[in-house]
Amino acid sequence: MWIPLQKNSEYLVLLKKLPFDKARKLNDFQQRQYYPVTNSPAGCFLLGSAKKTFLSSDKDAKSPNLQTLAGESLFASSQQQIDEYYQIKEQVLQELKIAETGA
Repeated sequence: MWIPLQKNSEYLVLLKKLPFDKARKLNDFQQRQYYPVTNSPAGCFLLGSAKKTFLSSDKDAKSPNLQTLAGESLFASSQQQIDEYYQIKEQVLQELKIAETGA
């Protein structure tokens, strides 16, 4: 499950600092490295109310590529993944007191 990031769209991306062994000497770039909180789209949320999805199990769907995913806000292999994504998104936005914009 992943999110194809779209041009001219706003996202909330949850990141955490990349842990390093304190014994290592790091340059400035290495000290500023972050990575997504999760290995799924549950750490990157499209800000907007549109719920466009692409299910890889769709009978009529071709293999996903940049063209078939254009305009989609979420790619997943099951409806359960999609439901979980939007449930987590709603909880995160409520916790951060962020209102979704209409899209």
